[in-house]
Amino acid sequence: MYKVRCINDPTQLYALKVFVHLKNKEFDKLLNNEIFILKALVHPNIIKLIKTGFEGKVVKTTGTINKGIGFIVLELAEHCMFDVLHKLNGMGEDGGRFFMNQIVTGIHYLHDRNYVHRDLKPENFLLDDNLNFKVSDFGYSSSKGFYPFKDFIGTAGYTCPEINEKKTYDGKKADVFALGVIMF
Repeated sequence: MYKVRCINDPTQLYALKVFVHLKNKEFDKLLNNEIFILKALVHPNIIKLIKTGFEGKVVKTTGTINKGIGFIVLELAEHCMFDVLHKLNGMGEDGGRFFMNQIVTGIHYLHDRNYVHRDLKPENFLLDDNLNFKVSDFGYSSSKGFYPFKDFIGTAGYTCPEINEKKTYDGKKADVFALGVIMF
């Protein structure tokens, strides 16, 4: 992830994800899934998609030009919840309540539209300079909502018992379990 300026308006800052198109079916699936879901979601506590493309170019300081670069431009929220928690050594009850309210509001919006995240963890929550939390990283997300899932994805330590036991699970309930782990 890079912090970038808009060429046409240098006062506008964004986050930029770049990737070389590797023609890997699994990577393509995750990338297209993330783009599809981000296009469908517009909420103050969900990271905002600005633009995507597959024909970007990178001009290196040596003058070398790499073409055919894929990219996702997102709103800038450059502080990671994991880093904030580490620096503050937690945030106490008042801070936790303030930020969990924003996170739960974003996840509620997601669930109301029958999307599930399936990889909720502090590293996937970003904070902007106005103390607004943003849910990010929708590669493992799904538009299947609460229907039983059979694939076992997520990050160990935040996954519900059903995932750890390799049973089918409800995506919304798995997200709520991960929120409980985060809050704890």
